[in-house]
Amino acid sequence: MDQFTEELQIRVWPAQDRRRLWRFVLFVFGVPWIFGWAFGLYWGLFAWVVLMASTFSFYVPTTYVLKDTGIEVRRWLIRYERPWSQFKRIERDRHGVFLGTFKFRSRLDPFRGLYLLIEDPEMQEQVVHWIQSKIGGSDDSGESGEDSNND
Repeated sequence: MDQFTEELQIRVWPAQDRRRLWRFVLFVFGVPWIFGWAFGLYWGLFAWVVLMASTFSFYVPTTYVLKDTGIEVRRWLIRYERPWSQFKRIERDRHGVFLGTFKFRSRLDPFRGLYLLIEDPEMQEQVVHWIQSKIGGSDDSGESGEDSNND
C-alpha cells in the first residue's frame, strides 16, 4: 500500500456547487419572514437566525486537509483537527465519505463521526485510499445493510 507523505486538501462549497438548489433556499428563507409577519418581528428574526445556524455549512466553504497526523476541518472561523486514531471505519456513498468512530454502525455515528462531502467519484477513491493508508481497514460502501449494536 502506498504511503502518502504530502497533505491532501479538498475544498467543498455546496452553495456554489449546487446552484439549482438556490431557488429552494431562497423560498425557505422567505418562511421566517412570513413567520415574523404573522407572529411578530422578533419571532421572525429568531426563526431566521435558527435557520441560518442550522444550514451554516451550506453557505460557507469547507476545506478538509488530510495530514499524516489526522484530518483538519476548516470552515470560516471554525478550525479543528481530529487524529486518525479516533476513526475505525470508512463508508462511502454517492455524496461523500463517512469516517466512523466505531467498528460497526451505531446510533451515535452522526454525532461522533465525520462526513466528508465529496461527490466526485475519482476524488472519493483518492480520499478513501489515503485514509485507508492511515487507519487501515477496508472500505464499507454501506451496502451490506448490517446494523450492529456497540454494547
